[in-house]
Amino acid sequence: MDIRWNFAGHHVSRTGQLGLFTISSEAAIAAGVRRIEALTGLSALDRLRSELQSQTDKLDSANQQLVDLKKTIEKERAQALHVKPTNTYVIWTCVLAVSCSRSIM
Repeated sequence: MDIRWNFAGHHVSRTGQLGLFTISSEAAIAAGVRRIEALTGLSALDRLRSELQSQTDKLDSANQQLVDLKKTIEKERAQALHVKPTNTYVIWTCVLAVSCSRSIM
């Protein structure tokens, strides 16, 4: 496969001059032709910082939701454990006062 790269915009003599590089968009503009837009240097760093902060905020929010859910579950569990069953009857069956068994209904 023969791939030829044609660049428009800023030109550099070697790729090391670009520094940090992040693709901002990519699209097909014709058959076999792709348009790739990218940020380099401090612009790329600013974009990556922004994306990292956004992801951090989402994780913090999800973590807080999990903490709140855990508290709710623990509270409901504690309430359920302290509720005494209603309509429960204890029946003792004794046979000749030798052995007894207990049934809960």
